[in-house]
Amino acid sequence: MTRHQLVLRILIAAACVSAFVHADLPFCTPDHVQLALEATYPHPSHQLCMKDAGMQNKVYLSSRFTPSLTQVGAFFNSKACRETFGVIMDAVKNNMPMCMYSEAISSKQLSALTYDQLKTLYTAYIESL
Repeated sequence: MTRHQLVLRILIAAACVSAFVHADLPFCTPDHVQLALEATYPHPSHQLCMKDAGMQNKVYLSSRFTPSLTQVGAFFNSKACRETFGVIMDAVKNNMPMCMYSEAISSKQLSALTYDQLKTLYTAYIESL
C-alpha cells in the first residue's frame, strides 16, 4: 500500500466514524454553500485562481459542474488557488451553519480540511488511475 492509499483510507475511515457523531445535524442546503462561496468572489486571489485553473467563470465554484482533472491539477499548482482555498474554508467555518455537507462530513469538519490534505487526496487519485 502506498502512502497516498494509506492517507486516503485513514481519511475515509475518519469520515465514516464522524457520520455517527453528527447524525443529528441537518444537511447543508445549496444556499448555505453559496453563501460561503460568495465570500471568495471579491477576494483578490479569486479571479487569478480561476484563470490559473482554467475556470474563469465563478459559476464553477457554485454549480455542480465538475472541473476536469486538468483543471483540478492546475488548481493545485497555483499559489492564488491555495489562497482562494483558504478563503473558502474560512467562509465555510464562519459563514455556514453547522450542517452535514455530505452523509459523512459536517461543515465543521469540511472547514478543517487543508489545501495540502486535499492535494494529497487528488494526487493519490491520479496515481490510482
